[in-house]
Amino acid sequence: MSTLSGISIAKIWFDVIITLLSGICFPISGPPVVSIAQSSYSVNIGNSITLFCTVSATPPEFNVYWTRAITNQQEEVISTTNSGKYSGSTVSSPSLVIFNTDLNDIALYRCHAENSVGIGQSNTTTLTVVGSKLMVVWQFSGCELKYVIHQDPITKMSSSGSITYK
Repeated sequence: MSTLSGISIAKIWFDVIITLLSGICFPISGPPVVSIAQSSYSVNIGNSITLFCTVSATPPEFNVYWTRAITNQQEEVISTTNSGKYSGSTVSSPSLVIFNTDLNDIALYRCHAENSVGIGQSNTTTLTVVGSKLMVVWQFSGCELKYVIHQDPITKMSSSGSITYK
């Protein structure tokens, strides 16, 4: 048997083959790698928006969910079950769709995925809502009921709580 500086050539080939096979037949496992497409999103009030999420996992993920945090509060899990407000957030469709956005949707969002090894999470993304806030003020005058509609043009409101008016 040939040797190279005291190491058998057969041993070297054995190590090379095992190294190649371990990457092909036995992929490296770990918690899911979760990423979001953008660090921030902006939407006009009343419109829908999709927050894009991708997941790569070995072994495959069996659960995907989103959380949101409003101005330094703890993250809360978003429920998409029987919800007319949200959809997605599944293994087959990990992105989150928010319907009919309003000022309550302004927050930091994060995508999470879980497999048998652990839980992976994305960085946060900020959702900013742009548009007008319609406010109805009821006024009582004697026995007569009147209402006044005020429209405050909000050009930008972010998860930090800052509001910019026109």
